[in-house]
Amino acid sequence: MPMAARSGGWRISAPKSPALEGMSMKPETRSQMIAAALIMIGAVVVIYFLPSLVLWIGQYSPALAFIVGAILLLGFFWIFWLRARYQRRR
Repeated sequence: MPMAARSGGWRISAPKSPALEGMSMKPETRSQMIAAALIMIGAVVVIYFLPSLVLWIGQYSPALAFIVGAILLLGFFWIFWLRARYQRRR
């Protein structure tokens, strides 16, 4: 049996880069990343279900289906516009 297997598994350590030493994520950067990730996940979910939703609404009213589809697609850009506006004020 190899020595590493008896000692509890393999231990591989990556070499440390001098350029990355001391770098840590600021709380506001982390908050921005989380917000962007949530917005992107929300957008993916909306875009995934958008065709089914528009077709379902289109059975009742094609004009309403168009309006709902346009609002959902433009809402993605509207959220980023609002966030950029909020960030400029801070």
